[in-house]
Amino acid sequence: MYENTTLKKPDKSNSKEIFKIIKESKTLDLNSEYLYLLLSTHFKDSCSLAFINGELASLVLAYYLPNETKTLFIWQIATKEKFRGKNLTLKILEDIVSRKEINKLITTVSPDNIASRKIFEKFARNNNSEIKKSILFSKDDFINSHEDEVLFTINLKGEKNENI
Repeated sequence: MYENTTLKKPDKSNSKEIFKIIKESKTLDLNSEYLYLLLSTHFKDSCSLAFINGELASLVLAYYLPNETKTLFIWQIATKEKFRGKNLTLKILEDIVSRKEINKLITTVSPDNIASRKIFEKFARNNNSEIKKSILFSKDDFINSHEDEVLFTINLKGEKNENI
């Protein structure tokens, strides 16, 4: 990881930069600015940001399922292009998981999002787990053109693998 890297929960002042990073990713679905304000305030305990030398470099936006409070749904992950390739997102995921007892991490990954798939595969290996895959939302569930959203389920009951 980079020197001078700080991980922290988001707050309202971060929402504009979060919006910009998601927009600049060009691969993630861009939601309303209002949603990023809500995530930065109402859901801050399940989200995390990585700052390098004071600059927002990477983020994980997530929430706990309402009826399964030990299940964490990862909504969006993003890293600015100049900071990619240093496992920042992986460090952020570990930060969030360390805050509260979590039995399961779930997320959706579209079939063409190879970078996200690799991050979650590595996260599963690091946690001595495997990914179970199923279709959560098919392309037919969307009004506009959209790929299937594949649900990745990672059970987190094993010991961490520190050798990976």
